[in-house]
Amino acid sequence: MPEKSVHRYGTKGSLEIPASIFRHSCLQLIDRVGRTGDEIVITKYGRPVAKLVAFDEERAPLFGHLAGSVTIHSDIVGPLNVQWDAEG
Repeated sequence: MPEKSVHRYGTKGSLEIPASIFRHSCLQLIDRVGRTGDEIVITKYGRPVAKLVAFDEERAPLFGHLAGSVTIHSDIVGPLNVQWDAEG
């Protein structure tokens, strides 16, 4: 039986690995992804089924992450000077 191979494709260190190879070396591949940031696409029968990527630890803060993203062009509290009927 021929040896299965690992294929490099795309950009920025992307690898394509058959699931059988991933199964035997998953811990080493996880360490590699964490260390290098490479992406690994896992295939079954030549078709991509999963992608192993490094965890992105950078999180946007819950409060204040939209600060400075809104522009107020007029008074947002005062009356609109528009007649409307709340009844209908």
